[in-house]
Formats: sequence, C-alpha cells, structure tokens
Amino acid sequence: MIQAIRGLQWLSRLVGACELTLGLVIWFVGVSSVSLHILLGSVMALILLIVGAIALPVKETRSLGAIGILYAFILTGFGMVQMGLLIGPLHWLVQVLHLLIGVGSIAVVHLIGARYLKLKKVSRPAPLESADIPQSTPVAASDEA
Repeated sequence: MIQAIRGLQWLSRLVGACELTLGLVIWFVGVSSVSLHILLGSVMALILLIVGAIALPVKETRSLGAIGILYAFILTGFGMVQMGLLIGPLHWLVQVLHLLIGVGSIAVVHLIGARYLKLKKVSRPAPLESADIPQSTPVAASDEA
C-alpha cells in the first residue's frame, strides 16, 4: 500500500497541475475544454476516494480517510453545480471558491498520504545491518579432526 499511496500522490500532483492550468485557461481565455476539465476533476475525486479508502482501515488515519472521501464528494458536487451559482457579476466568487476546493483536494491527498506513510514507516522493524548478522566462522583444517 505504501507504493500505491506514493503513486497516487504523484498522480494527484500531475492531475492537479493539469486541472489548475486548464481551469485558468477556461476562466481567463474562455477556451471551451470544460469536458476535459470535468474528466480530470473526476480523476482527482477518484484519487481522493482511493487514498481515503486506503487510510480508512488504519486506526490513526481513519478520520483523515473519512475526510478524504467526504472531500471527494464535495469536490465533485461543487464542480458540477458551480456554473449555476451566483450568475452575474459576483460569479467570480464561486470561481475562486472552486479554485480553492480544487487546490485543497491536492493538499488533502498529500496530508492523508504523508500521515499514512509516516505511520507505516514507524511500525516497520528497523532493517538489520551487516554488523548485527552473526557471521559464520570458518572452520580451520586442524579443528575438523
């Protein structure tokens, strides 16, 4: 699971950077690539769900896992209804909130992942060093007789 968390953190960075760039292009330039933005937002929500589900069974990260799952639903829900909120000159407030929720999703993935990785590293036994491993002593020819 450690490799899965690390991979999902990396993927969230990549998807988040694409989402942020695409969202700003949609917002300021007006390029109509909303369907790609929605697809990438869905991928980010899926990453949040998976990371939350991985964290849920561990007692120390259970609440963060639940927050991650809840955040995935908030991210998706707000993203889908944001175009209909505060239509008019104050719609930029909704867009800024949408931006903050999106950036926050990356932060939530990394918060959950960091806590999970820290717990798993602490609970692992320390690797044995070569000095701790007993060496077999060579048997001399005179000792065999």
